[in-house]
Amino acid sequence: MNHVECKVALSMFFLVLCSTCFAQSETQRVNISGVISDASGKPIDNALVLATANVYAPRTAMAIEDMPRTRSDSSGRYTMVMNLPEGVASISVFATSEAKVIASRVERSHAQTNYTFDVTMRDSVAPARFHVVNKDGDPIPNAVLSSISGGELMSPLSSDVFDALGVDRPESDSQGNLLLEDLALGSTYRVEFTHPDFARCVQRSQLVSNELADIVLDRGDQVNFLVECIADPLSVPQTTIAATVQTESGTYVEIVKPDSDGRASMRLPDRHGNISVSHPKYLPAERYVYHKGAGQSLKFTLHEKGKVRGKVLREDTRAGQSGLYVQFAFDNNVIAQASIDLEGNYEAEVPAIPVSVGLNSRRLNNSRHLVEVKANETTFVPDLIAPAPREFIGTVRMPNGDPAPGVIVIYGLGRNAVVTDGQGQFRVTDDREISRGIYAMAFHPQKRLSVSFHAGPDANAIDSTLSPDGSIIGLVVDENGKPLPDIPVNLKGRFRGERGLSMITTLQTTRSRMDGTYRFVGLGEGIDYQAEVHGAFRSDYSSSIKRQSRETVIGAKRDRRPIVMTPTLLQEVMEKEKGKPEAPRRLADIEFGEWIQSGPLDHADMEGKSVLLYFGWPMQPQDVLQMIDGHYGDKGLLVIAVLEPPVNEQERQARIKALAEKSDAFSYAIVTGGGNFSNAYAGHIDHKMLLYGSDGQFVEEIHYRDALHKVRNHMLYAQP
Repeated sequence: MNHVECKVALSMFFLVLCSTCFAQSETQRVNISGVISDASGKPIDNALVLATANVYAPRTAMAIEDMPRTRSDSSGRYTMVMNLPEGVASISVFATSEAKVIASRVERSHAQTNYTFDVTMRDSVAPARFHVVNKDGDPIPNAVLSSISGGELMSPLSSDVFDALGVDRPESDSQGNLLLEDLALGSTYRVEFTHPDFARCVQRSQLVSNELADIVLDRGDQVNFLVECIADPLSVPQTTIAATVQTESGTYVEIVKPDSDGRASMRLPDRHGNISVSHPKYLPAERYVYHKGAGQSLKFTLHEKGKVRGKVLREDTRAGQSGLYVQFAFDNNVIAQASIDLEGNYEAEVPAIPVSVGLNSRRLNNSRHLVEVKANETTFVPDLIAPAPREFIGTVRMPNGDPAPGVIVIYGLGRNAVVTDGQGQFRVTDDREISRGIYAMAFHPQKRLSVSFHAGPDANAIDSTLSPDGSIIGLVVDENGKPLPDIPVNLKGRFRGERGLSMITTLQTTRSRMDGTYRFVGLGEGIDYQAEVHGAFRSDYSSSIKRQSRETVIGAKRDRRPIVMTPTLLQEVMEKEKGKPEAPRRLADIEFGEWIQSGPLDHADMEGKSVLLYFGWPMQPQDVLQMIDGHYGDKGLLVIAVLEPPVNEQERQARIKALAEKSDAFSYAIVTGGGNFSNAYAGHIDHKMLLYGSDGQFVEEIHYRDALHKVRNHMLYAQP
């Protein structure tokens, strides 16, 4: 079949920089400059350059007419001034020349007022092809590609950018075909297509030359809205109606505005989503959770605003209690909620209507207050009483039944840890809303003994017995059975609780070796284990660790199939790995600068010892570092907290003062670089740790959440 293809030339080059989110409290004037050039480095004259300011949602914080734009001169250079609005997370710069679109993105900094975007047109590659159809496979013409992101794109290309640059929006032809030139083939992109007769389609597609990527549109349901405002009917068109829809390929937000009669409509797919409205002056008394069949006519009533203030007290001590949320309900529906500060105070802006105020705790017996909120006034709510934190008391025993002192117990998805006392006992308190109890792992720091367990929400005592560690060995191969090295593999654990409840979390991460094998050690019984790659289960086995099978391979069948990496999955993994800083392969490659607290140390002091480097400021997981140092500091492990260089002497002195108030159990150093190590690693990988063996060779990168378990396994299994 001969297809007529709609062609849109998109030649894109993206500077891959770290994107860190910041919130701005006021408008700020910044300068943006750079050079536009082609792939050979030749300047591009008269290129149209556009800048946008981005927030979380919607993607851009600026209207098209407010986006600053200019053109490059004969040397390819451009300059522009931009007034950043409130709430900016990052800045994107786009440019176009001869129907080719190029883009770049840079992180936003509080102190920075000058930005440089040097953008290069890359060489053309083969085109990618989309085929837009309905569920029956019939082609859909005039479907618009409203957004494309992913792959090498650091900032999404969307309809507003195309319009601002004067570039035609990509649109399918009469046969449903759409051709995009100069995208990176083999990469996976997130695309959004819109059509007036269909619901928005969000899909991830891998683009392969000369192959059509099918885009299937769902007609969905038309949902009608009616917005009323008794106080000011003429202001209704200022309302924004937003539907947040979750799909397999990600979340998108559909936005419409009502007409002068307060009416609006949108097409939504057969998915669950939240529908809310916003208005610059008024608040709605309704919030809806949409799902197919829930009703195609939804009404919002806007009211004037009023403030509500109150305090939450702990049940047993009557002190201020945080950790929960205060909910405000109208007509049995929650319409707003507020966080609670450390002193137990909360404040919220709600519609001026009667609202029911209470906590989001299921352990309360109807503890709510009904208050009449007045417009433009502050209403004070009687104190809310929060339940006392639940306390779990546990005992860990050795295999022979004796108490096990000094055992590390990790709970709360690995974020909290306690150590058993001389009687093998531990206490865990949790002031959060607990519906599934406590999921925990216990392991002996000096012996290969461990156990995993779950305590139900009504449990008071936990009794568990250590048993020998288990391990899982697996293999990663391609479609042809060839072993694949250096593939990141995660180990998921499913804790089985009461009444069918369970919790799945990532317990360990590793990478496949040169022969494609991977190994997880130090595993406790009581959990179902499963290996995964790239965020989804890819192996075809899952079995509990059994006491009787604790020799070499635990929880894995002998005849199991290995993890098979298809070309698509392998490409996804490679894309995810792009841009990650590379850790120095040898400890000797790292040049330590100024030492604070203890030290100075040199590489001679580190010879023959394992070294754990922690990156990030402030030192939030210090208790984890202290626990690691306490267990292994005298057994051949050095713990060093690495700080990125301070920007000035004032910051340097502030750090020294802050560190003086902390424990001196381990060393602090400022890294100045050296070898292939950059300060950017220390600056952007907060709460990550690098582990080096006693031979000075790099072992692995560790998240602080997994540090206790991973360091313990290294000291027990990897040390000579």
